[in-house]
Amino acid sequence: MTDINGGYGNSRLNKVAGTYALHERALNLQARGDLDLAEVREQLVLGVFPIEAKMVADIQELNGRARAELSLERLKEAPPQITGTLALDNVQLRRGDFLLSQMRGDINFTGTEIKAEKISATISESPIQIGLVVRDYASQEGVFDISVDSTAMKSGIITRLLLSSGSANDPGIVRGSIRYHGSLTNKDKRSFTGNLDLVDVQLATQPLLQPIRALHGNIKFDESGIDFQSIRGVLVGFPSAFSGRWRYAEWPQLVFDFTAPSLDLTYLLSQVDAESSEFYANLQARGRIAVANGKIKAIEFGDLKSDVTIDRRVWRLSNLTARAAGGTVQAKASIEDRPDTLSIQADSQIQGVPVQSFLRWFDMTTTEMSGTVNLTGNLETAGNDDAERKRNLNGAFNLKIEEGIIHRMRILVQILNLLDLSRWFTLQLPDLTKDGIRFRSIAADFKVNKGVYFTQNLVVDSDDLRMTGTGRIDVPKDDIDFIIAVRPFAGIDSVINNIPLLGRGIAAIKNSFLVASFNIKGPIEEPTITPAPLGTLSEWFWGVLGIPKNAIGLGDNQKREDSKAAPR
Repeated sequence: MTDINGGYGNSRLNKVAGTYALHERALNLQARGDLDLAEVREQLVLGVFPIEAKMVADIQELNGRARAELSLERLKEAPPQITGTLALDNVQLRRGDFLLSQMRGDINFTGTEIKAEKISATISESPIQIGLVVRDYASQEGVFDISVDSTAMKSGIITRLLLSSGSANDPGIVRGSIRYHGSLTNKDKRSFTGNLDLVDVQLATQPLLQPIRALHGNIKFDESGIDFQSIRGVLVGFPSAFSGRWRYAEWPQLVFDFTAPSLDLTYLLSQVDAESSEFYANLQARGRIAVANGKIKAIEFGDLKSDVTIDRRVWRLSNLTARAAGGTVQAKASIEDRPDTLSIQADSQIQGVPVQSFLRWFDMTTTEMSGTVNLTGNLETAGNDDAERKRNLNGAFNLKIEEGIIHRMRILVQILNLLDLSRWFTLQLPDLTKDGIRFRSIAADFKVNKGVYFTQNLVVDSDDLRMTGTGRIDVPKDDIDFIIAVRPFAGIDSVINNIPLLGRGIAAIKNSFLVASFNIKGPIEEPTITPAPLGTLSEWFWGVLGIPKNAIGLGDNQKREDSKAAPR
């Protein structure tokens, strides 16, 4: 038969020719036509051609027309074999959430292979070019290879493929190519690879509560993981840069290098969803961070650099260095970020930080003092808020404040008022409101237990006075309990020949020395200060004050009180 024309539904057969050998029951047809692909899909789904039916089973929608040149062969009861070419013309195909439109190009197929070298299309209005090869699709060994190239694909298409997140309306575009290939029957033998350039992309990713915006850079991915190359973006409102790699089967999975010109770490941590993210709970990473200017609570810093290890919500920072308020900070720290608590352990060395900046770090701003702080020690705490972490603070540190001036300190003012030295001799006292009291150093070793600070060796070294003290500061209970000894005008040893006993707790010292002792008790900001018997002071006090204890000229009342207190 030759030159048969006809129609089937909306499809047209323009030319049909073929033969049928009755004895061999062999059918051979050649045809040209204009096909309605929606009708072709319906016929294939009915199972007339079983292999082809299986291939189109996942296609929910197929519309449009194609010019076809087909050859059909069938021998006896064997399944029919179709070969030929389809020239697609404005075809639309939907599979899952993805809609391909305006598909144009040629698809060649045989009984063992389907091939399309160049099909142009749009996906969510983004232009793409598709290459397709399917081989041995009728057997268990069948394989496929799909490649997609685009010069301007909407970012949401890629994020839905890679991360199962995002939407077609997300801002940004992606340029490059992706490839999906492997076994038709075994999902474990498939690979997804790509090389993509990101342009102003928005990415919603765990464990962040808000998306990363304005992403630029390059990503490459294959079956082993993802490489991030010169990625720049806006992280919780702060421009940042990121490079690294993610490896699915390695430890750690993530190796990275992160830099930012500025970053508020307190705000960043508030945008981490530590409670619901399995990704964060299982994350293992190692890298390095560098922040030019940053902030964590009241601490402002610059040139921060640190090695970082993240292991299932536990952050370990080592080789940390930073500038802070003109000084330097070196530290190593461990931060355990659990949904119900935050645990922190840090070994720190702080050098040359102005005292006012240092006090602001700990919400202490009422003391008017200058000087630079040096601190070395270790502290640890845990809790679900700042108040609980203050109560649970433990550790030990050495504190030294150098070369400063005390302009106004409530406790010191009260002590000087109690001394009232101007009543006893005519030396001019320092005017705290104008000159203050200059000191060479204020130093102490502190131990901290459950938020209570203990010291046995507080020393204030100054030409105006020398002061020593021991006691505790209970921050959770806002309570102080100290005993201090004061030697006013410690550098003057030849002005006064004889000073009478000034009262209980204030004694004249041979060779023109003067010393007094006080108890300081009560609320930290407004304690009660009362004179304390000098006989209660230990040898340490006298040694630090530079006074031999046997040089003290004690009055009769105090001698009797000391003798009563002496052990028998």
